Amino acid sequence: MTQTSPPEKTKRALWKRILIWAGIAILAIIALVLIVGIFPMSTDGFDADPHPVADYDQAVSMVEKIQEEEAPITKEISRSLLMTHGEKTEEVFVLVHGVTNAPHEFEELGKMLYDRGANVIILRMPHHGLTSGDISELKALKPDEILDYMNTTIDIADALGDNMTVIGLSAGATAAAWMAQNREEVDRAVLLSPFMGIKETPMFLDPILMRAFLRLPGFSIGGGDEPDRQWVYSGESSKGIGTFMLIGQATLKQAERTSPQADEIYIITTASDMGADNRWAMKLAELWTAQGADVITYEFPKSEHVPHASIDPFTDEAIRQKVYDNIFEWLEAQGGI
Repeated sequence: MTQTSPPEKTKRALWKRILIWAGIAILAIIALVLIVGIFPMSTDGFDADPHPVADYDQAVSMVEKIQEEEAPITKEISRSLLMTHGEKTEEVFVLVHGVTNAPHEFEELGKMLYDRGANVIILRMPHHGLTSGDISELKALKPDEILDYMNTTIDIADALGDNMTVIGLSAGATAAAWMAQNREEVDRAVLLSPFMGIKETPMFLDPILMRAFLRLPGFSIGGGDEPDRQWVYSGESSKGIGTFMLIGQATLKQAERTSPQADEIYIITTASDMGADNRWAMKLAELWTAQGADVITYEFPKSEHVPHASIDPFTDEAIRQKVYDNIFEWLEAQGGI
């Protein structure tokens, strides 16, 4: 009969205690999240707050000031972009990058739209693209800052073109959804994989997680095997996720009561999405349609392997072009380019 030596017994007992305490810690964290997240959080206060810009020259000056203020604190590749033809054009495009990302994400599409005669504006979100390149920068992000960002972007863009189209990706698509819902200056909107809830999470849990992320101290998760993209923060931020989930929930609440300001809306999702829960995008489409809005949806099938970050510069060129072709086909059908 084999007997376990005292050192082996001690080691097993130690690991048993570690596993027990780890289990207790995990349960405590889950309980804390549920307790903190269960109490309601207001989604009011996300109404439009327009401050009209006088003319084209003032709009350009405002962007130049923003770029000057960014220069000492941001990476050059991450700064706000303005592509103009020297005067107000018939079409202006507002491109909105995703959380952790930067305007460079949309630079390629922006140049395509510019080459077709449109003015293009891609403003950097607050706390993004900073020189540290550290995801922890987003711990300071607040919903009010994104609200100001969204309003300011539309204020400036309205002086750059007669007809405005907003295109956003991921959290940027959530911001674009708010713009389409609230700002009468927006004529069309294209939402690429809007992020309003977490993939694989039951929908009823998303608002609970949102409230917990916003109420608890911010934390970040490293990016692991993410590719090295100098303009992107690697990983995810609880404050970043919570902020855009709140904007999404606020927009959904508004859509239950009123129709969107945008005349035409195109929502593009992908069945291969590993980040956003497409059910929230479809719920928003249903609410807008019920309000009488002109909403079209399209989902790339899994067989086409279109990822969540479908137009990211690191995404395969053939896939990016496939998404671009889809967008331009819709824009041309609406007379938008």
